[in-house]
Amino acid sequence: MHLEILRHDGPARLGRLHFNDLAYPTPSLLWNTAAGDAPKGYLKISPFTGAGADDETLIEYGTIFSEPNIDEFGILPSFPTGFNTPLEIAREAVAETLRVADIHPGFGAVLEGGKYLELRREGAEYLRDRPIVEVAQADRLVRNHRKLVEVLTDARETLSPNTALYMPGVPPHLFAVLAYIGVDLFDLRSAVLGAHEGRYLTLRGVFNQSELTELPCPCGMCISSDAADLDFKALLSHNLWVSIATVREIRVALRMGGLRNLVEERVQSDINAMGALRILDRVKADFLEQHTQISPIFTRINSGGR
Repeated sequence: MHLEILRHDGPARLGRLHFNDLAYPTPSLLWNTAAGDAPKGYLKISPFTGAGADDETLIEYGTIFSEPNIDEFGILPSFPTGFNTPLEIAREAVAETLRVADIHPGFGAVLEGGKYLELRREGAEYLRDRPIVEVAQADRLVRNHRKLVEVLTDARETLSPNTALYMPGVPPHLFAVLAYIGVDLFDLRSAVLGAHEGRYLTLRGVFNQSELTELPCPCGMCISSDAADLDFKALLSHNLWVSIATVREIRVALRMGGLRNLVEERVQSDINAMGALRILDRVKADFLEQHTQISPIFTRINSGGR
């Protein structure tokens, strides 16, 4: 597996993820097998079951506690801890996670460390040349915008540019701002779990299905249904549609150089996303400047039109 970068729009990267002689556009979704059959163009990701995987499935080995037999390429198991766990426990978990990674060079791995930036940085340094790195506790990070920006910018500056950065379990309305910071891969955990728990995903946030009197989405499932009519299968279909539409919209914006405009529109509906963008602008200006191309027009104006 390796990530080929085609172009930047700020820190965001448009690329191709090469895996087993196939190529997948990024930013994109890893298609969780719990979501059903994957459409063409999506790399599947599946928990390790001992039965192996086909050429279009990336194995996620899970946790060290399950003691999986690691033989095929995938994302190595980690030693998970709580986000706010004491420092010494978090340090031991990172050490154990890196110990397993050391036994399997070239495999994907998990960036553990809880809320401790120094532990996350230690992990990123050790995993800097891995083909794919999964960010642990992603669901907690997106609710702490300052820590989110610190962890992701530090990881993106430390890891190889050709390392695909993967944020599991986040809802699609956050994809744009995370892609802008440099995340390459998302997944469908929020879509599947949301369908089980009656959560209706949209491009602007997450709603409880029970609180909706009509459906704001124009997808085929919603346009012909009432909110009360959506069963698990219908809600899952809608949530998948929103997730797919979101990553496609991000790639279109990247190709056209308009991702920043899309991000500013999307963050208006989520206070943590808005906070992340403000911190990125005010505290991480050097990070943004490093990855932002200077416009040829701007260059000519400042050079006296020469």
